[in-house]
Amino acid sequence: MIKWLSLIVGSMLLVGCSDETKEDELYDLLLVCFDDYYLSQKISASDTLQAFEDYLISEGHLENNSGESYLELLNYLKNNTYLKLPLKKIDFSNALLYTNPSDLLFCAHDNFNIDSSAFLTLDYYNCADQIAQMIEANESIDIHQMFDIYAKCLDKDEIVKPFVRESMLQFFYRWYFTSKYNREMALPLEESVEALESV
Repeated sequence: MIKWLSLIVGSMLLVGCSDETKEDELYDLLLVCFDDYYLSQKISASDTLQAFEDYLISEGHLENNSGESYLELLNYLKNNTYLKLPLKKIDFSNALLYTNPSDLLFCAHDNFNIDSSAFLTLDYYNCADQIAQMIEANESIDIHQMFDIYAKCLDKDEIVKPFVRESMLQFFYRWYFTSKYNREMALPLEESVEALESV
């Protein structure tokens, strides 16, 4: 409740803020909507994704939690199909894997009375728009292209803004699951043994 109230007050102050502060406030409002959606599914997305980030660091997929490290992982994944082994995580939230908030912009507009067009200037939505256009033109998109788009349109500062970080962690969370359980290519024998031993 306190988080909601502070963000409502913050949203009223958007008019007199610098562009960077406005951007941060807009991302904060989106994060409230994102987290609230998953709380309604009985999961704390922030806590789960923070713990997942720790997994990524401990397994060496991320060097640390910096924007540079996130970009390095995106650049690795745009050229490689799967995350490197070992992939030791075994417990996953179905809500985070398979559900998405229906419309974060509508939520922000409905709850904070912010015109949805204000969000379209954010770099994260520029990425989403590029991906949507590619899907519309081709009816599908290669996962490597998605990693490439995020790597090109998000810089090291943007990617660690809390909403963007959680969104990217959810993207990695889903790709981690795919890398572990839904590989289209068979693992080399020695990697198969490592994967079994890590479970």
